[in-house]
Amino acid sequence: MQDVMYLDDLDQVKALAVPIRLEILRIMDGRPMTTTQIRRVMKQSQGRLYYHVTEMERVGLLQVSETRRKGNLFEKYCLPAARHFRINPLLFRSGDAGRQVFVDTVSSHFESKPCSTSEDTWTTGPSMRNSSTSRSPA
Repeated sequence: MQDVMYLDDLDQVKALAVPIRLEILRIMDGRPMTTTQIRRVMKQSQGRLYYHVTEMERVGLLQVSETRRKGNLFEKYCLPAARHFRINPLLFRSGDAGRQVFVDTVSSHFESKPCSTSEDTWTTGPSMRNSSTSRSPA
């Protein structure tokens, strides 16, 4: 696993723009995990997680680190391709497609449910109003 991966492909940026995928990377925390292990933490359906893990693997954000046989099945352990992901800003200059990916990336963070990380808290979605500053019509 590399320390920093620079994203130079629009498909990688689109894949990373989905909030559940960011949560998957946060949960993996640099460790190889199966979709079953991720599901236990996230409490999402196996099928939903399998879809997102497969998409991240397809664009190179996740790598298969090991495959283990468990009975008649094979478990695939995936590992994030890097500890940190950085988007090449020149990527968004690539015409209409680049601009649309930028808009989709930013928008996706405002259309999702709030989520938090273990070290600090960050939210996505509509901003929370302080009850003391909100006013009702007189």
